[in-house]
Amino acid sequence: MRKLAAVALISCSLCLAQSPQFEVAVIKPNVSGGGNMFFRPTPGRFNAENMQLKELIMVAYGVKGFQIQGGPAWIESARFDITAKAENNAAMPQMLPMLQSLLEDHFKLSIRREQKDLPVYVLVPAKGGVQTTGIEGRQLRRAYSWRDAAAAT
Repeated sequence: MRKLAAVALISCSLCLAQSPQFEVAVIKPNVSGGGNMFFRPTPGRFNAENMQLKELIMVAYGVKGFQIQGGPAWIESARFDITAKAENNAAMPQMLPMLQSLLEDHFKLSIRREQKDLPVYVLVPAKGGVQTTGIEGRQLRRAYSWRDAAAAT
């Protein structure tokens, strides 16, 4: 009986601990139809325009797109504008837990981390060794770049 009471107290005390929050945050759907997204964190401010929820999750949790599974189809189509203010001119690393809390509260986001075995491919030479042939009598042209133009002037 004592163990059960101790576990209940610990879990209740964890419920009372608040995750970091922005002082003020506004999330609005972006219906502009444009494809350009804009993401600019500055000290104490988080501004994102025309971002998909999936992109916001990638930023908040530091994951790649292929690592996000599940969720409704609209996480890759609906776009949002977020303007948020953090206290004490917090830098981006301090604002990431605030962004996580904001996404969890606003979108009822729940995260479950798990490890998965994925296929891996290895490039190995053939039995007889590498068998590549060059282009005889021709010289490969380099792609012309802005550096070439700058060097020519």
